[in-house]
Amino acid sequence: MNQISPISRLANETLMQIFDHAVHLPAPPIEDCRPSPIVEDELGITESNATQSTVSSTPGLFYYARITSNVEDKAGVTSHATSPTTPLTLSHVCKEWRTLAFSSSGLWAVILVSGSSPGVLNILKEVWLPNSGSRLLDVTVRIPPRSQGLRVALKEILAALSGESHRWRSFTFDCRWSESLLSPPVAPTTQLRSLSFNNGGRFGQRLNFSQLVMDSPALKEVELWDQDLVMHAVIVSGVLSTRLTTLKLRIAIENHLDFFSTLSLFQRLQALEVKLNIFHGTGRMLESFGVNFTDQMVHLPALKQFTLISTQLASHGSLPMLLDRLETPSISEVAIHTALHAGDKTLAKAVFSALKGMLTSGK
Repeated sequence: MNQISPISRLANETLMQIFDHAVHLPAPPIEDCRPSPIVEDELGITESNATQSTVSSTPGLFYYARITSNVEDKAGVTSHATSPTTPLTLSHVCKEWRTLAFSSSGLWAVILVSGSSPGVLNILKEVWLPNSGSRLLDVTVRIPPRSQGLRVALKEILAALSGESHRWRSFTFDCRWSESLLSPPVAPTTQLRSLSFNNGGRFGQRLNFSQLVMDSPALKEVELWDQDLVMHAVIVSGVLSTRLTTLKLRIAIENHLDFFSTLSLFQRLQALEVKLNIFHGTGRMLESFGVNFTDQMVHLPALKQFTLISTQLASHGSLPMLLDRLETPSISEVAIHTALHAGDKTLAKAVFSALKGMLTSGK
């Protein structure tokens, strides 16, 4: 007599919720989900079979079912960097799962390209993009610098993604190659709400960034790396600053004499996140920066959330300098992440004093 497995008894709606969680929620650390060695011995689980995805019927004992596949690993396309499971993975389990996975467009609407290995272009054009239907897309392209030998393939991948630019909801581009790769989108990105751009300062790609901004009337959130804030000051002041509500910066502010004046343009900002990079310039540049902006203040009347990150000791000196210059009368939430040494009382005192001044400014 054939037995029906418990998971086959689930309603499709329930199974789809499981699929959605498996694809879109971060996977818990495997080491945190394994039972202790003592429990393993009592259950007779050896190291060889414990490495497989396992669910035990023992009360209170659960192994996270990490479903992986060599398909997306080799191709360089997944859903999230925080989860090993993709809809393509689920579709390889059985016929029923394949049908169900391919019928859910929401599973395919998040695309992370992390390489340009053979097969990526075909998978995108024949599987991911068609199965996403008419859904808005969250697209991430994150290519390491050492992948330059495959730049032709990557250009084709970007062209395929740009063909769906009218469906982009968010777009992240992290590629610091020595040439421009991102062609102008085929259609205006009218649905684009979030843009993250790290181009390594390449001129051609800076122009592409400007075009993305101009063609994105719904854009509300932008993340920029280092020099980009000042490089795009004209675009920012003319287009972006009038409607942007969230700005994330990865920057060594000492590199930019126009940093504070540019930041002052964002009068509608509600959330600001600044991660301070290490300043590698000359002493003369640092002196010019300090002299020019001793008394300059940045008034952000709508800012409610502010996050300041300085995890590198060499960038800690910028903490009080930035806090001292912010006027935030509407602030309600502040988070500061640092690696301050417990014995560095002078800097800690300066940071807390500057923070107090920022919190009371305009009150």
